[in-house]
Amino acid sequence: RTGPIARVSNMGALGIVTGALGAVWSLIATVLWGLFGFLRDFRTAASVAIFGWCVGLFAGAVIVKHWRRATARSARETARKLAAQGVKSRRKDGSAPRLPPDVIETALKHIPRWARDPDWNRAAFLNRVLDALWPHVDTSVCEVVRDSVEPILRDLVPGNIVHWIGFEKLTL
Repeated sequence: RTGPIARVSNMGALGIVTGALGAVWSLIATVLWGLFGFLRDFRTAASVAIFGWCVGLFAGAVIVKHWRRATARSARETARKLAAQGVKSRRKDGSAPRLPPDVIETALKHIPRWARDPDWNRAAFLNRVLDALWPHVDTSVCEVVRDSVEPILRDLVPGNIVHWIGFEKLTL
């Protein structure tokens, strides 16, 4: 015989096993090569991510430190100004000191109108929201009522007396 079957039978069992192991090894090598390539890329990406986290944490810590320092400085300056005006930060009984009338008058100019004037419409924003949403709310609520009430009415009224029962027009 001279065909491929004859060559396989001439190779013997050792040749077949060796060929199978070679094929398996080439498959494993390809998978490992791809995995190591992925790990190499992952290592690069992970190192960049870790570096970014470190820089971000450092920058955040610096920003928080400077913000706290500026806040403390502002509080010290405010206390210093009040002390220069003769206003103590707290009384002996723990209550807040009375402010001078000109300070109160200046502060009242910056208070919103709804806090100063009780007749002012306090819910203007809520009215604007309701005006914008009302058509959609009306449609949705009417659909829910129609879907839940009409079947109950149809079950209560006998079908031989009334052919149809429901809402022609329903609005809130």
